[in-house]
Amino acid sequence: MTTTHTARTEGHPTRETAVFAHPDHTLVRVRGDLDIATAPVLREQLIAALRPRTGPLILDLSGVSFCDAAGLAVLIGIQRRAVARGIVMLLAAPGPRLSALLELTGLDRGLSVHQTVTDARVWSRTHTDVIRHQPHRVSSAIPAR
Repeated sequence: MTTTHTARTEGHPTRETAVFAHPDHTLVRVRGDLDIATAPVLREQLIAALRPRTGPLILDLSGVSFCDAAGLAVLIGIQRRAVARGIVMLLAAPGPRLSALLELTGLDRGLSVHQTVTDARVWSRTHTDVIRHQPHRVSSAIPAR
């Protein structure tokens, strides 16, 4: 199943998501800006992607061109919701700017970040014991507010 959504700000598309439901995981491809204007819609789309699934949620961030604090807040919030449901969230293929931002903020230590979507898929398949029994161990370094 594939679902595509586009968030528009002032008539211009600024972010697009596509959700691909696979038997063993859900892949969400995010394109464009992840900022204060697009974050609320993305948050709702990611919450919806968590609802019907129990397998890992993989966010393909290769197409993210910009991310601000609101975008990071969405990633942290969805991570917490996923862990509460026993679901592991994996970030895949962040570009150089987003990777630097995750490193600068320390979120690279609290979120499971992989260089490619394939790396995330392989990791999720080879770590099924952690995913099924201890999803909080995958990324428990994010401090609570």
